[in-house]
Amino acid sequence: MNNSSSEVSVCVVGLGHWGPNLVRSFENHPAVKNVVAVEPSQSRVAVVKERLPHIKIYSDLKEALNDDNISCFAVATPTATHFKVGMEILSRGKHLLMEKPLAHNRESAEILVRTARENNCILMTGHVFLFNNGIIEMKRLIDEGSIGRVMYARSLRTNLGPIRKDVDALWDLATHDISIFNYIFDSTPAQVSCTKLAPLGLHQYDLAQATLIYPNNRSAMIFVSWLDPQKKREITVVGAEKMVVFDDMKPEAPLAIYEKGVTVEQERTYFDTFESFRLSIFEGNVTVPEVKTGQPLSNECCYFIDTVLGKKPLKCDGEEGKKVVEILEALDLSASQGGKLVSLW
Repeated sequence: MNNSSSEVSVCVVGLGHWGPNLVRSFENHPAVKNVVAVEPSQSRVAVVKERLPHIKIYSDLKEALNDDNISCFAVATPTATHFKVGMEILSRGKHLLMEKPLAHNRESAEILVRTARENNCILMTGHVFLFNNGIIEMKRLIDEGSIGRVMYARSLRTNLGPIRKDVDALWDLATHDISIFNYIFDSTPAQVSCTKLAPLGLHQYDLAQATLIYPNNRSAMIFVSWLDPQKKREITVVGAEKMVVFDDMKPEAPLAIYEKGVTVEQERTYFDTFESFRLSIFEGNVTVPEVKTGQPLSNECCYFIDTVLGKKPLKCDGEEGKKVVEILEALDLSASQGGKLVSLW
């Protein structure tokens, strides 16, 4: 579906925790002339109307699909519904921004991608951290070689709740980190492993630890939990010359570059004393680079609209979303086998 108009109308499907944020973000784009929503729960509608009294809210998706003025949809419903809702939208020739993860399994993700292609629709996956200026700057530093050869990366994503019923902590939280590592490494992992725990003993795994092994001797480790006293949102990339840390809890200064590393004398395989080992470690300044401020979700929504209008190339397309789902499934398989290494390709 080609959008020849310079203005578009958007429908946000699902007004739970995330949906109202999407509504406000789309309203910030000058080319969006109208934002409506779909929410079947009348109790939820009553709550949202107090915050967004001006928007029209349909109780049924079909009502919005029948409105020819609406060309763009954004879906923020439970993961298990993504495939059904996405198929209804794409089969009607509408452009779609699907919140992460794209679908609950690889087969469903593949069908969504194919349906979008067959109907000439834009399908974008809501991997919001790829629109975070701190992550974008981190990738730039890595690509230009500022930190030297990348040796490994790690992420920490924890908080006390919210505990979800539709997905476990891996699918809820690690989806962000997988998309970030795929982005900054320009690749997907060849092998993965994972372990999960459910200390609450409820319906889902509350925490998970995963390892992603990428080409060129790069690896990334992920720890996620919704049963932790501290909210952490950190990405660390360790290079041979410098180390860079992204901290999403410091929006005014999200990046720190550490001039730290280890120099190993190639002709020596051991150190005579601990002091001689210490001499191989170098430490320098910590630099906090300036990072352009901005709301990642607003950036994401604006980028989606600009893509629909033909102003920007598609980013985080359905194929990228499908790759993340494939990795999540491989991690599930590894966890079911006690953390066994699983190959993806």
